[in-house]
Amino acid sequence: MILSLNYQVLLNEVCKQMNESDCTNSNVSAHTSYIMTFISLTLSFPPLLLSGIYSSIADKYGRKVVIIMPIVGIFVKILTLLYVNILHPTYFFPLYLFSSFTYGILGSQVNFNMGIFTYTADTTRMNISSRSKSYSIIELCMIVPKILGFFLAGILSKNYGFIIPLVVTLILTILSFIFACIIPESLPRNADVNFKLINTYYNLKLLLVDCNIVVRLLSFSYFLFFLCLTNSSSLDILYFKNKFGWDSDYIGYYETIEGVVSSFSMLLIYNFKNIYNKLSLVHWVAIGYFFRTIFWSLMGFANSVNFLYVTVPFLFLTGAISPYTRSVISNNINKDDQAKSFTAFSTLQNLPALIIPLLNVCYTVSVKNNLSWIVYQIMSFLVGVSFMTTLYVINTPEFKIMSFKSNNRLLENKVDEIDEIDEIDETNESLSSNSI
Repeated sequence: MILSLNYQVLLNEVCKQMNESDCTNSNVSAHTSYIMTFISLTLSFPPLLLSGIYSSIADKYGRKVVIIMPIVGIFVKILTLLYVNILHPTYFFPLYLFSSFTYGILGSQVNFNMGIFTYTADTTRMNISSRSKSYSIIELCMIVPKILGFFLAGILSKNYGFIIPLVVTLILTILSFIFACIIPESLPRNADVNFKLINTYYNLKLLLVDCNIVVRLLSFSYFLFFLCLTNSSSLDILYFKNKFGWDSDYIGYYETIEGVVSSFSMLLIYNFKNIYNKLSLVHWVAIGYFFRTIFWSLMGFANSVNFLYVTVPFLFLTGAISPYTRSVISNNINKDDQAKSFTAFSTLQNLPALIIPLLNVCYTVSVKNNLSWIVYQIMSFLVGVSFMTTLYVINTPEFKIMSFKSNNRLLENKVDEIDEIDEIDETNESLSSNSI
């Protein structure tokens, strides 16, 4: 619900300050996009700098701490939105910056995800074959509420304004906080862990340098994809309002349909993969990137609402991207480094915030010239690069070591086994030559 309400409240305030009678015109949309540039930077820099410390907190005090902290940040953000929407202060922009900074310094959604997925990695370390299923379930637990959230935000905002849906989100946040406090810890405390800012660098090095080429390239591919996904979550609202004149209810309907298709996609792929297991997890990720490329390319040229809905079926095979990428990376990381690897992965998800301002500026300029489709073509191109990179991964020697089935063991262990066999062969050859 926050994803929808955050930018709509902001757009509403910008419209009021500009004294515009039509909040869907290009001037309001362009100025809102410009302001969003600074808000996204304020949100993203703190967790980017502190992500190494968050991984240390997760290792020293447990996973629950890094799950609870972002929930507190969301609580502050909702209170700020309520204050802005009720009193309409002229200084709404500094308030937005404050709430975004608070949410960011407490970890934001990115480090929340790190805590959730590391928690899952802990609980599945004795049965790695179930990990991809567990990640898919968690992805569904994030997508399904998003579907309901956009739908409720749209309906309630249309009929009652923004106050009622914001109060609903406040109640849900409190319940989320209580539940996060109740769940059992998945990892014993480790007093030997140190908190250092440089840990962010070490974690990224672990993921992008020390790991095998499969992990490195899949991480790069997901970085490009998440850059586009993060950007589209905010620009879609401006795009729909400007191009089709949609109110919050129609935006909610569309996002609901898109979320339902994405959820069904995840279930469809998981069930089909169990029946037809000739394709590996990486193959399914590549298929997802291919159809995402087509989706954003067509969306940019949607000149009518009917054509826009024609693009939605292309999401049917994209549900494997996030859970299966995480699964492959997690399966190839030592169990003691799960928090470090997921924190590095979360940092990669946060890095796009440094590039999103460029896309926001591009949208600001293009929307004034009726060329907003350019941003979606850029996004389509970037995900196309992810698709080509994933195809390259499939043809690497390291990938050949992996089993084609989803329940493969750790790739690192397989490499170690091969090295051990080579060492045994070398020893046997040496013994043979000595005996001769």
